[in-house]
Amino acid sequence: MKTRALLVSIALTTLCVPAIRAATTPVGCPDLEILSNTLKVIGSRNWNEVSEAALRSAWPDELGTLDCNDKECRTLWQNGGVLDDDCECCGLFSFDTDRDDQGVEIKERLYSIVIYYSNPDRQRTLEAARDFARDMGAPDSTVSKISQKPQQQMYWIITRGRTEEVTLMEVHVKHRQRVWRVYTYISRHPA
Repeated sequence: MKTRALLVSIALTTLCVPAIRAATTPVGCPDLEILSNTLKVIGSRNWNEVSEAALRSAWPDELGTLDCNDKECRTLWQNGGVLDDDCECCGLFSFDTDRDDQGVEIKERLYSIVIYYSNPDRQRTLEAARDFARDMGAPDSTVSKISQKPQQQMYWIITRGRTEEVTLMEVHVKHRQRVWRVYTYISRHPA
């Protein structure tokens, strides 16, 4: 009888816990594997060559615009889920634009990415931040430093032929309401 009760308990736990976890995952959060694969594509490119159009074609979800004037939009955003006016799973993408003396656009390039990712499991949320760093080309020695500290900053150098770029990353981890949230800011600059 005890064995049967134990088996029923294991079966119920195995069947019910995933359903409970799925129900507490914030609505609108993208599949982490798809997000990671997309960040790998963006991370492997020279950001001086990533325009608004190139980012839109690579990103798996529709991107809205922010910070627009009559000539350009400097920020794209992906609204993946908002709870109590807080972004649960969102992305912001900022661009710089070079112009000639007459104000005509010469070059548009990706400047920074902000990813908000939430999950009820703290370890899964931290692993997402580590995945984002790997996707952007961080060495394992840097990735391993991402921990449960509330705020962390790191950088690494990416070499592409004769060019070097410095990637800066800031990670904030916090628990709010029912989920763990990681805010990840990534920017690239010529070395």
